[in-house]
Amino acid sequence: MTDAVQREVDLEFAGIDKELEVALRFAPSFQAAGRAAASLAHMIALHPGIPVRLAGVEVSRSRVHLTIAVSLGALDEIKVAGPVSCRSVAFMRALVKSMAAFDPAFVQLPDPNSREALQARHSSIAGNLSASRLASSEPALRTA
Repeated sequence: MTDAVQREVDLEFAGIDKELEVALRFAPSFQAAGRAAASLAHMIALHPGIPVRLAGVEVSRSRVHLTIAVSLGALDEIKVAGPVSCRSVAFMRALVKSMAAFDPAFVQLPDPNSREALQARHSSIAGNLSASRLASSEPALRTA
C-alpha cells in the first residue's frame, strides 16, 4: 500500500469528514474596496446557513483582491447533490451575479501559510466583512 493510499485509509477510519471548499476572488479597485466588502457582507447575511470564510486578502497596484472560501459540504453530500451543497452552489451563483462589477473569478485557495492568507486572518478587512457589523449598511448590489 502506498503512503497516499494509507493516509486516505487513516483519514477514513479517523472519522474525519472530507469537505470541499471553492475559492471565489473579487478584485475591486481601491476606491470600490469598501463597497465590495459591504456588498459581500450583505450577501453573506442573506445566506446565513452557508459556510463561508475569508481566505485571502492581497493588494496589487490598483486592486484589492478578496478571496473567500465557500464550503460545498462533505464529499458524500456533494455526490448526491444534497441540500447544503445545492444551497452553496446557488449562493456562489448569486455572488457572481450580484458582484459582477468587482471581477469575480474562481481561483485556487491560497496556501494557508501564504502572505495573502495571513493578511486575511489578521487584517482589519476581515473584521469589516462581518455581516453583523455591516448589516445596517446599504451596499450597491447589481441586480441585472
